[in-house]
Amino acid sequence: VQVTLSVIFKAKAGKEHELKTELLALLAPTRKENGCLNYDLHEDPNDNGRFLFYENWESQGDLDKHINSAHVQNFFKHAPSLIEGEVELVHWKLIN
Repeated sequence: VQVTLSVIFKAKAGKEHELKTELLALLAPTRKENGCLNYDLHEDPNDNGRFLFYENWESQGDLDKHINSAHVQNFFKHAPSLIEGEVELVHWKLIN
């Protein structure tokens, strides 16, 4: 069953460019992962430092492998110094 996520990050003040750089670095390795259907990064044009990943995976197992991958775990180590508040992660179910 396909898994769809939206993940929103808000950069701490002064960390906008650094967070964007870190998020961009996740694109290439993630897109090569098995089960990655799409992994797209968006930037809020009205809120500097607010970013959205929209991603689709072939299965929950593929997503779990992604979350445990070296590049994602490395990002998680640096994330607290870059991100304001909580990351907003929402799972979506395709209905059409």
